[in-house]
Amino acid sequence: MPLCQGIDFIIINDIKPPIQILLLGARNENEEMKVNKNIAISESGFIFNPGTGDSFSTNSIGQEVISMLNEGKTRDEITQGILVRYEVEKGILEKDLDDYFFMLGTYHIVQNG
Repeated sequence: MPLCQGIDFIIINDIKPPIQILLLGARNENEEMKVNKNIAISESGFIFNPGTGDSFSTNSIGQEVISMLNEGKTRDEITQGILVRYEVEKGILEKDLDDYFFMLGTYHIVQNG
């Protein structure tokens, strides 16, 4: 089982800070989040929001999370999926996911379903 070393989300180009922050890291384990339809995501982890012109990069675990969101998985299903595949403590993973979902919401990559 590979070691999970966190989820990285790097902002490559941030033209202006967002005015509204969406709090998607809330602890509703069964709540669905959806990737916004206009978001382009490459296989290498490059994320582009054509609405704002912002571009981002994420690591392979971040890509897996986004892929699971696209499959309609809930936060709890995503957590369990990563725990099965990687060697990581649940508490650390939950904090990393809180941070990642917050960042995805802040930059309007995802929204609550």
